[in-house]
Amino acid sequence: MAALPAGAAEAIEAYKDDTLSAIGLVIGAGIAIYAVRKLGQKMGWL
Repeated sequence: MAALPAGAAEAIEAYKDDTLSAIGLVIGAGIAIYAVRKLGQKMGWL
């Protein structure tokens, strides 16, 4: 197996970090929306 050039390996690592951050933000936003909806139902707003 051939080794990747250093620049390509660094780009892949940066992509992995960015992807994990983006997925974390999407999951966090989903949880926040769910919590606000549940709170709204409990308080009678929705």
